[in-house]
Amino acid sequence: MRRGWLFFAVVLVLAPRGAFAEPAPARTTAPGTYAYRYEAQERVNGAPQTGYRTDFDLRVAKDGGVEAVIRAAEHTSDGKSWSDAVVDPACRAAMRGSHEALAVVRLWPVERAADPLGSGFLDLCAPDAVFFPLTDILNVAVIRLSSRFKADRLKRVGDKVRYDGFEVAFERGPMAFHEVSRGGEIALSRGAGRGVLLEWSPDIADLTIRRGQPGAAVSLVGTEHFGFRLELDRRTGALGGEDHLRRSGSAPDRRRHPC
Repeated sequence: MRRGWLFFAVVLVLAPRGAFAEPAPARTTAPGTYAYRYEAQERVNGAPQTGYRTDFDLRVAKDGGVEAVIRAAEHTSDGKSWSDAVVDPACRAAMRGSHEALAVVRLWPVERAADPLGSGFLDLCAPDAVFFPLTDILNVAVIRLSSRFKADRLKRVGDKVRYDGFEVAFERGPMAFHEVSRGGEIALSRGAGRGVLLEWSPDIADLTIRRGQPGAAVSLVGTEHFGFRLELDRRTGALGGEDHLRRSGSAPDRRRHPC
């Protein structure tokens, strides 16, 4: 098993070691288990820094299927002290967990459902510290594999392709999320040393977030501009090196700052 790091806030880092040459990396990852740490921190309008930290494995099958195995999940409300996510035995079982894992979630192939991030993706009992990191981990896996984003058309370093618009929506408990992007660009560029970077850059997206129960909900309407830069291992296709996700957004009373 390989060990890596993933850091997300204004910056996302994934890091098993990688090596690369000029041709495009393998589109699919070699079968095996790859270990990572995800960390996300956010500060909204000067409020205390909040965030999530997740230890997880990406488990890749011979048929190309990808699962995330959540080993540990933590959250912070001040950016300093961390607490474990509380998951009772019934919820752990509903999330396909075990005595070794909080949850096991299929990332690829993507579930074809009216609500792709609903209970078919992860049981609604899941705490935020498990669910929200998984939405970013899902993005990292799907960008390379989905024909929608045309990564398979990138043959060499320097290639770039325009992809069409897309829409993401989900409702979980008191929160509803709806985002519409008009499209964007995906490209291969040279990384440090022998690294090759897959850069996924959507256009500015329209974003609506509703929090609260019907009749007492608060809606935030604005825009979000984000993207992923993924470094991939030349031989195995695995995520490696330093990955950076840069995000900025504008919405009433909502703003993200570098951490």
